Amino acid sequence: MPQRRPHLLAASAAALAAAALWSGAAAAQAGCASPYEMQPGDTLAEVAGRCGVTLDALIEANPDIGNPNRIAVGTELTLPGAAPADGQEGPGTNAADPATIAIAPLAGAAGTPVSVRGTGYEPGGRVTIGIGPPESEWQALISRQVRRDGTVDATVRVPDRSRPGDRLVFVIHTASGRTLVSDVLEVVGDDGRAAPAEDAAAPEAPEGDGDRRTVEGRLSAGTECPIVTTSEGTVYSLAGARDDIAAGTWVRVSGVVADMAVCMQGDATLDVRTMSAAEPPAPPPAPEDEGAPRLTRDYVLAPWAAKGGSCARPDFDITGNAAGGPVVETSLEGAPRTGYVRLGAEPALVFDAPRRELPLERRAPDGLAVMPPPDGPVALGGVTIGGDGVVFVRCPAPQR
Repeated sequence: MPQRRPHLLAASAAALAAAALWSGAAAAQAGCASPYEMQPGDTLAEVAGRCGVTLDALIEANPDIGNPNRIAVGTELTLPGAAPADGQEGPGTNAADPATIAIAPLAGAAGTPVSVRGTGYEPGGRVTIGIGPPESEWQALISRQVRRDGTVDATVRVPDRSRPGDRLVFVIHTASGRTLVSDVLEVVGDDGRAAPAEDAAAPEAPEGDGDRRTVEGRLSAGTECPIVTTSEGTVYSLAGARDDIAAGTWVRVSGVVADMAVCMQGDATLDVRTMSAAEPPAPPPAPEDEGAPRLTRDYVLAPWAAKGGSCARPDFDITGNAAGGPVVETSLEGAPRTGYVRLGAEPALVFDAPRRELPLERRAPDGLAVMPPPDGPVALGGVTIGGDGVVFVRCPAPQR
């Protein structure tokens, strides 16, 4: 079941009317002194996002507010961690948090792609991006890792079940419990009522419009979004990709080239329409004039043990998944890991999160040399891969 989170309150219609592209920013401003006086149209969720505190922390710091959905204009709120109203920093207070969340467009029909942008988050951390009605709980959609510059981006869609007149907010929730809330997105009909702000991200292109492409390649996790690498070496980031197809699978993807490269990796970003497992292409024939011909799928499918070791306990095992892609099961630095085997011109054992690539070479008559990754030696199975690599030999398939 999707993760559920605390209640979010309605954003004001005035704030929505005044918003332009990326005006969904809920930034923690240095001017949020404590106490804060509620203004016409304010909600607790807006105040929490604007002043860089979590909604839960704001409610906890104001136990006398009564019904959080009905707060009178002029009510003074204590802001946890904010500077006193006289501008002098008091004991235990902190500088304002710079985290933001922004969305574009601010209106769209069911299925419209929505760009969610966050800044000021802890580099390398993971955040959850969710959606929900302003006055209800939010539902987790995807998880993203924050870039080294503290930014995070994603493209999500207005749910298909949404109806004209619905109002939605997006959230970025951190592992430390902070939840920043965007401005309201108004769901409109296909006639474009309440169109998004000028130059906002366009809704999904009608059939036949845009740069539509269908590509095939090997799926991998990527840095921010899943990526697919074609046999020619072209890399596409996939926005809105299925999450039930394993990395290493050869896939067929159809989509529209996105105008904004929200995933920031590869040659282009595809806004995915359809995606499915496919049969990988046959490997090229091995050159007859080379002593170590290219690796093929049939060659690598086997258990492998280090030369001089024992096939009773292979160091890694390569099998085919449901789509025919070669999958490797082993351990790295003593921890169980599953990856995939990249064939072609630059064969390698590839593992994600963290990314590790161990180049491969075929050694006659039935050997397989595994080279260390660029960042130094690594323990693969029961041996350490370093220096010029380690040669492994094919083991008999286990009897069933």
